[in-house]
Amino acid sequence: LQEYDLDESTAFGSMKLQANKVITQVECSYEFMRAPNAPAILLDLLSNALAAEIDRVALTGNPGVSGGACPTGIVNTSGILTAAATGATIGWDQLFDVLGALQAVNTNPNAMLLPPAVNTYLAKRKDGAGNYQVLPGDLASLQKIVTSKMTAETLIMGSFQDLVLVPFGKMEVNTTRDVKGRRGSFLIEVVSYFDCGVVWPGHFHALTGITS
Repeated sequence: LQEYDLDESTAFGSMKLQANKVITQVECSYEFMRAPNAPAILLDLLSNALAAEIDRVALTGNPGVSGGACPTGIVNTSGILTAAATGATIGWDQLFDVLGALQAVNTNPNAMLLPPAVNTYLAKRKDGAGNYQVLPGDLASLQKIVTSKMTAETLIMGSFQDLVLVPFGKMEVNTTRDVKGRRGSFLIEVVSYFDCGVVWPGHFHALTGITS
């Protein structure tokens, strides 16, 4: 009979979720509201704004326009792996160090999420002959997700199927005329409630202090 001891990090715990308010707003004119395609355009604008706001609070947890309570965000979740970037600029070795730290805890990350400035810097890397470099080795297998809602000097690598997004209840749509005394304007506000949580904090690694 062989006995095995389970690492405590593999144990399931409870995750407390709550209905946090997320607000998205679009301001437009009376003239625009009369346009035949206004509903379709507004739906597209509000959908994109809501998706961007959910991205932001799920990643960083900052209240922003929503105010009040908000999701913790991946970067602020207790237990995720973290490291500070070293040197003047980020390089492949530092990304391999992040990947290696995750693999050391038996995690196979599926994506790397980074802000536009960092992605642009990496995309412009060239070899001695002036040819653009590509992501080397195991880094090439990671999905690369670029978002302006990520903290400018931080990237996250991890197993993103372990990020849980939970909606609560129905959305509320509010409209206000003559916003802030500006006659002829409409403010359309969508209020939704959701929370997010990280199932396995150790399956994510944040690299901070990146100079690009």
